[in-house]
Amino acid sequence: MSGSYVHRQGSVETAFRAAGCFCFHDGRLLLIERQVGKPMPRHWGVPSGKLEREETARMAVVRELFEEVGLEVAPAAPTEIVSAIVSDRGVVFEYVSFHLELEAVPELRLHEHEIRDIAWLRPEAIGGRPMMPFFFNTLNDVLAWRRHGTVPVRTLPEAEASGVVPTKA
Repeated sequence: MSGSYVHRQGSVETAFRAAGCFCFHDGRLLLIERQVGKPMPRHWGVPSGKLEREETARMAVVRELFEEVGLEVAPAAPTEIVSAIVSDRGVVFEYVSFHLELEAVPELRLHEHEIRDIAWLRPEAIGGRPMMPFFFNTLNDVLAWRRHGTVPVRTLPEAEASGVVPTKA
């Protein structure tokens, strides 16, 4: 296993903290493609970024939504879903996931130096794109929360997921 994903439990020493927002409209998820010249170029994910000094995860998500795609949201609008500890290529960091349900497809303005493209896709249609590390682990947590109002507890490190976990009938 080259990395791992586990829900945060107590205090953990990490290299940095990051936050991302899973924005949905009518069952479709906003995805962004990272620009060439950025870390993980041409990889897809959700608007995300490292927390700046003295910034909370919520503040970072609101800032990143505006900086990356020009989406202005009230600080209370995104719902915090889960905080996970991710180990990827020897770097351990905390990733805080948020959810935002949009009533309409917003007009977005891409930050051209960071974002190459956007797409609105149903989660099950995402396959075949190069995704950010541990994207599907986090997405599956967010989808579980959307379906059941709760996230399954992940106390043991998990390998990187390769896709969306199918809904159980």
